[in-house]
Amino acid sequence: MLMRNRKIWLGRVAVMRLLGIGVIIGLHWLCLFGAVKIANVSIALAGLATLSLFTAFTEPLLTRRRIQRFEVMLGILVLAGICLIAGAETGHLLGLFMALLSALLAAIFMVLNKGIVIKGGDPMVMVGWEMLAATAVCLAAVPIVDSGCFGALVFSEPIEWLWIILL
Repeated sequence: MLMRNRKIWLGRVAVMRLLGIGVIIGLHWLCLFGAVKIANVSIALAGLATLSLFTAFTEPLLTRRRIQRFEVMLGILVLAGICLIAGAETGHLLGLFMALLSALLAAIFMVLNKGIVIKGGDPMVMVGWEMLAATAVCLAAVPIVDSGCFGALVFSEPIEWLWIILL
């Protein structure tokens, strides 16, 4: 119903670009949830807080805009705080690394999406193509991250599928 009067096929190049961004989103999800599993939610969210730092560097690289000192300084302060939070526990450091990688991937897809929206892309259609690719990436990763080979997709309650679909 939301897509009824929208042009879904945008041409091969545009769709491939959106699917590529979707792959980045899927990798972002895997890294973020991997960080939660390896460390904990606090470490994962602390690492994700570096998103502004990564955006401060990726946006100028991808759009040829000047680096803003203020953004970099804020990001460095966040990074210093994160180092204090993570401590020296090995699991926390690996989880923090995964969260930092997740933040970098999030910064990249946000900058790429911004460029497409500025050019007049329909956000609903963009999200549709991107979520298709992100879902495919996550499903392809299940046998790798789940030794039970798709055991992670077996839910004890049918309502859990509803929550996954809403997510």
